[in-house]
Amino acid sequence: LIRLGIMFMDRDRRVLYYNRAMLEIWGFPPDAHLIGRRESVLQNAAAPLLEDAPGYFAHIDEVIDANQRVSAEYEFRFVDGRIVTDRSAVVEGTAAGHGIGRVWIYEDVTAERRISAQLISMAERDPLTNIFNRRRFREELERMLADAARRRVELGLLGIDLDGFKPINDAFGHQAGDEVLV
Repeated sequence: LIRLGIMFMDRDRRVLYYNRAMLEIWGFPPDAHLIGRRESVLQNAAAPLLEDAPGYFAHIDEVIDANQRVSAEYEFRFVDGRIVTDRSAVVEGTAAGHGIGRVWIYEDVTAERRISAQLISMAERDPLTNIFNRRRFREELERMLADAARRRVELGLLGIDLDGFKPINDAFGHQAGDEVLV
């Protein structure tokens, strides 16, 4: 189920339309009445909810000041940990080139981002020890070596070899061997 929050603002940056999903995403009560409210009033209400309110409001100003017909997707975070994206587009009027306002579309992508991070972690880490797997370790080592060479600093690598590990598995079982590894 995709729930998109929708809000339409006129050229004077006043709310003319919004849906229930928009209220939910932004944390407004279901009976909130936003019609006619100016953007500045909404920003005052939203600022405490956002991790980076000045950054988000700068994004809005940039989209509007640059007169972007359709904005790129922009991701922002709420202080409660939710991740939301917005996009917007000018709504054309009857006269060509004269938009009557802008529609903003919001989507809560928190679950998708968490699942994505979890899948990446599963692909890069050993489930038992939570350390990087061989492929990811090599990538990280190459990145660190390149960074050290670029900054002209030395880099050290410490390796640990577990001699006699196989007899632990043989004598006490793989569960005991797993505990030794952890």
